[in-house]
Amino acid sequence: MVEVGGTGTPPKLDLTPPGGAAPIRSPATAGVLRQRGVLLVEDTRRATTTVVLTRPASGTWQLEALPGSTLASVRVADGLPPIAITAKVAGRGHRRTLTWRATGTRAQKLTFVERGAGGSARRLTATSKAFGRL
Repeated sequence: MVEVGGTGTPPKLDLTPPGGAAPIRSPATAGVLRQRGVLLVEDTRRATTTVVLTRPASGTWQLEALPGSTLASVRVADGLPPIAITAKVAGRGHRRTLTWRATGTRAQKLTFVERGAGGSARRLTATSKAFGRL
């Protein structure tokens, strides 16, 4: 994810994928653009354009301000690793125990929810622990 700050308005951008593919251009009016695995979101309140690469191709991506846009800042965040989790419910009736073990949870939170047959849902817990029991 890349957040690009402008001066007063969200910057308009050209994002060029690796390999010389045609650039992905910010929409003419402020808003959201989904195109070729890229999500561009312009936030007029914060004067930012956020770029999310859902399945980025490997290689060098180029980001360029379109004429009339001024870049004030660029911030980059790496994606989080996928979480792998195993869980088991043991016991009978009202005496049940949920145990779990997860990997890849660093800086992420697990939320366990109990769902009823009629569509109801109840949050059991939220935790950042890699293993545990309820």
